[in-house]
Amino acid sequence: MYFLRLALNLSVGKPIQLDDLKQILSSLDFGEIKQSHLPNQATIIGKPSERKKAIFQIAENFWGLTATDWLNLEADWQTQARKSIDSDETGGKDETDDVISAELLVRIIATSSVVWQQGQLPTLITIEAIHALNQALGDAIVKGRTRMQKVPYDNERGWITVYSYLRQSGVMVGTGGGKYLPNPEVSLFYLLKLLDRQVINPEVYNI
Repeated sequence: MYFLRLALNLSVGKPIQLDDLKQILSSLDFGEIKQSHLPNQATIIGKPSERKKAIFQIAENFWGLTATDWLNLEADWQTQARKSIDSDETGGKDETDDVISAELLVRIIATSSVVWQQGQLPTLITIEAIHALNQALGDAIVKGRTRMQKVPYDNERGWITVYSYLRQSGVMVGTGGGKYLPNPEVSLFYLLKLLDRQVINPEVYNI
């Protein structure tokens, strides 16, 4: 139930809190994860293709899901979302470069690592790490959420998504070029449940 509540909170724009990350740490049994399997700067620096490769490798180590598996998951969430609002939009989750879900999980794990070390780190590092995580989550979630919200537009076009309305009004939703998480209310719950030790590859752990 905890992950469901957190997923619902995040899906409507509430930020992840320190207590949430501590709960995730407890669920992950973080102290037993091998250092070699934790995210590092390879997921941040370098060419986009190199960063993506590092992210997908960590995700595959943890859950056995390949880049194509993540793409298929997001494509399914996108299809469900569009069907639920009777959307005629096409495209958006066509290649692995469009995937954001694996990256969000890796960012959560990386931030959890900082929180886990917080007794040995300046408080400012922990605070800013959580801010950075919320920025990444919020960007992907708001892009996905506004694609599921529809408003009346005019007699000719009927209803359009909030995302489309804002875009044509010159309002940027999230950062330019950022990826979106389809159907956040559903996809977030699925993703957060992966942060349970019971579904993580045992080889990630020391024991």
